[in-house]
Order: sequence, then C-alpha cells, then structure tokens
Amino acid sequence: MKPNFEEISRKELIAYVLAHREDEQAFGVLMNRRIEAINLGQRKEML
Repeated sequence: MKPNFEEISRKELIAYVLAHREDEQAFGVLMNRRIEAINLGQRKEML
C-alpha cells in the first residue's frame, strides 16, 4: 500500500522515491514540491 504522498514529510518522500524508483506518481509529487519551494524562494527575493 502506498503512503499518502501529500501528507508525508519531504524526507520521507525522498526515501520512498529512492526505494521505489519506478513509482512515477511519487516522483511527480517530489518534483512538484521542489518547484513550489523554488518559486517560494524567488518570491521572497522579490519582496
């Protein structure tokens, strides 16, 4: 059974992706979180 990727921590998600490299859904969630983090960082620099 897969964990709920939206609720687990970033560290847990990375560990899951490394252990289940074929899971494209988990990888997609991880990439979306990274994109969001980058975008938030850029917004802070603009303020």
